[in-house]
Amino acid sequence: MEEIAFRETFKLLSPVYIDLRTRSEYESGTIPGAVNLPLFDEEERQEIGRIYTEESRERALMYGFELVSERLPALLKSIRKLTGNGQVVLFCWRGGLRSRSVKKVAVLLEIPVYLLKGGYRAFRKYVLDFLKAYELPGPLVTIHGKTGAGKSNIVKELEKKGLPVVDLEALAGHRGSVFGEIGFSRSHGQKHFDAWLWKRLQELYKAPYIIIEGESKRLGNIYLPSFFWDDVRKQGINILIETPLEKRVKNILLEYRGQLKNPNIADDASQALAKIAKRIVGRIGNHGYRSLEEVLKKGQYSKFVEMMLRYYYDPLYEVSIKKFAAFHLEVQGINVEKAAREIKDFLQEKLPQN
Repeated sequence: MEEIAFRETFKLLSPVYIDLRTRSEYESGTIPGAVNLPLFDEEERQEIGRIYTEESRERALMYGFELVSERLPALLKSIRKLTGNGQVVLFCWRGGLRSRSVKKVAVLLEIPVYLLKGGYRAFRKYVLDFLKAYELPGPLVTIHGKTGAGKSNIVKELEKKGLPVVDLEALAGHRGSVFGEIGFSRSHGQKHFDAWLWKRLQELYKAPYIIIEGESKRLGNIYLPSFFWDDVRKQGINILIETPLEKRVKNILLEYRGQLKNPNIADDASQALAKIAKRIVGRIGNHGYRSLEEVLKKGQYSKFVEMMLRYYYDPLYEVSIKKFAAFHLEVQGINVEKAAREIKDFLQEKLPQN
C-alpha cells in the first residue's frame, strides 16, 4: 500500500485513521475520529530524542526497536482488527520512522494499510489552509445576549432541531469568560479546536446559513478564525436574547451546579477573580472588590454571580453591543424551547432552505 495525501483519503471507503503518536500528542490535536495506538509513551519518546541528539541516530533507533519489539504484536493485532471497520491510514508526526516502521511490518503480515503522506503535520497544514480560505456558505446568524441569558442552551436546542449550528464553546471546551474553563473536563488547544471546526464546517458545506453564539475573538486560549469576527456578524443576521437578571443568575448556577459541590470551587473562582482584579477595582473600587471576595469565601454564590453580572459583565456587554445598530429579532430567553422555536420559525421565513 502506497503513501496517500490527506485529501485523497476522502476517496477511501470508510477511512480509519490510526494515530501512532504519544497520548499527549494525540490529545493536543489529531484527525477527528482518529484512534490512538501509541508506539511510545511520552517519556520513551523524549528518551529516544535525547539519545538521538546526545549519542547517535543508530543508538536511538536500536533503543526504539527494543521498546517496540515487545508491544508490536498487540499493536498489529489491533490494527488488523480495525481494518474490519474500513481502510486503515497510519500516521505519526510527519510520516516518519514511527508510521513507516509499523507500515513495513503490517505489509509483511498482509495487513492492508496506507501511510499518510506528511503525517499529522500535513493534516494540520491542510486544516489551516482550509480555514484561511474558507467562505461562509450563507449569512452568519449570531445569537447575542448578556452573560447567563441562556444563549448556549438555545444554540444547543437549535442544533437538536436540525439547524446548522457551530457550537464554538463545545469545540473549545471553554465558555469564553475568565471563569469559562470551570466545569469543563479540560479546555482544548488550538490544534484540537481547528480540526473539529474544520470537520463541522465540512458537514455544513451545503447549509444556507450558519448559527453561532456571539463570542469575542478569543475563547480562553483559542483564537477564532476571521470569518466569525464582528465585521462578518454585522453583515449577517443578529438575534438578541433578553433574559431578566434573576433568571440569568439561576442559569449560571445551574450551569455550574456540578462544580458547586466541588470543595475547590471557591479557590478556583478566587483565582479566576484575581485575574481580572484590576478591571473590577477600576469599576467598583477596592471596597467593591473586597466585597466580592468576602461573598465568595462565604459560599454565597447567588449573590456573587449577581454582583459580577451587575458590576462587571453587564457593563462590558453594553459596550460591545453598541457595535450592532439593530437586531433582526429579539426573543425572551426564559423558556429555552420556546425561544429556539421562535428563532427557527424566523429563520425559515427569512432564509428558506429551498
